[in-house]
Amino acid sequence: MKKYSRMLALVLLPVLLFSAWRVFGVVEISKNIEQEDIFFSFREGQRILNGENPYDRILSGNMRDNDKYATYFPMFYEFSYVTQAQGLQEFPAWLLFWRRVFVAACLGVAVLLFYVFWRYDMEWIGIFAAAFWLFNRWTLTVISIVHLDFLPIFFLVASLIVFPKNRWLGLLLYGVSLALKQIGIFILPLYLIWTWFAVEKNRIKEVLTASVLIGIIPLLASVPFLVRNAQSFLMSIMFSATRADSGRFTALTLDGVLGWEGIIGRLPMLLLFGFVYWLCISRRVGRYTGAFLVMSVFIGFNTALFLQYLLWLVPLTSMLLLDPKEKYSMLNGGV
Repeated sequence: MKKYSRMLALVLLPVLLFSAWRVFGVVEISKNIEQEDIFFSFREGQRILNGENPYDRILSGNMRDNDKYATYFPMFYEFSYVTQAQGLQEFPAWLLFWRRVFVAACLGVAVLLFYVFWRYDMEWIGIFAAAFWLFNRWTLTVISIVHLDFLPIFFLVASLIVFPKNRWLGLLLYGVSLALKQIGIFILPLYLIWTWFAVEKNRIKEVLTASVLIGIIPLLASVPFLVRNAQSFLMSIMFSATRADSGRFTALTLDGVLGWEGIIGRLPMLLLFGFVYWLCISRRVGRYTGAFLVMSVFIGFNTALFLQYLLWLVPLTSMLLLDPKEKYSMLNGGV
C-alpha cells in the first residue's frame, strides 16, 4: 500500500508543476515594472555593458536615502550584462527571458521540497509543501513583479537539503545564493555552527574551510568591482545596514516607534539573531528551525520591508516539519 501511495504522489508532482506553469502564465506583469528592482538590475547590466561601474553611484549619496543603488553582490548584475551582450538589450525582451528563468527556479524549489520530504517517506507532506510554495500569494506576487529572489531561494533550499550528506557542496550552493542576493547572509553563522558539530576533529580548520567555501563564489564575482573601486563597492554592500526605511509596507517597526536610527536601530534584530545562534549552538532547535527563525527575525525587525522578503519564509515554513525526522542531535552525527 505504501508503494502505491508513493507512486501516486510521484505522479501528482508533475501535475502540480504543470498547473503552476499554466497559472504563472496567467499572472500579468506589473504595470509599474519599471519601478521594480528587476528594472534596475537591467540598468546595472546596461551600465556594465557601457563600461560604467554600477556601484559608483553610491559615492554621491548620504548612506541613508535610497536612490536605487546597486546593493547586491554582483553575480546577477553580471548575468544581466551577459544576456544584454548576447543581444537582449531591450528591456521587454530581457525581462521575458529572465521571467522564464525565474519561473524555472520557482518550479525547481517545488521539486526540491518534494524530494526532501520524499527522502523521509513523507511524500504527501512533500506534495503539500510543493503546492503551498507554488500557489501562495507571495509566490504569485513576486512572479508578477519578476523579482530575482527565486534564484537565490532555490540555491538556499538546495544547500540546506544537501548539507548533511555533502557539506562542501552545501556550502558552495549557499555561497551562490549570497552571490545572487545576500538576503540570507544572517544564516551564515548557522552554517559555521552546523559545520562545527558535523566533525569531530580539526574543528577550527573545518570552520575556516567552510568560511572560504561560502565566500569564494561571492568574492570571485566581486573581484572586478573591488579592483575597480573597492570603496564604492563596499559602501554599496553596506548601504542596507544604514539605509532609512524605504519599504513598501506600512507595518510599524520597533526602531521606527522608538526613533532609533542606523546601527542602534538594528540592535534588537542583532540581539535576536544572537539568541537564535545560541539556540542552535545549544542544540535546542534544528537546522531548518534555525534558518526559519533567522529569516523571521530579519523580516520582523529589519528597517525596510519589501513583499519579496516574505517569499523567503514560504519554503522554510514547510521544512520545519523535517527537524524531528533529522533529529538534530548526536544520534545522527551532529547535523
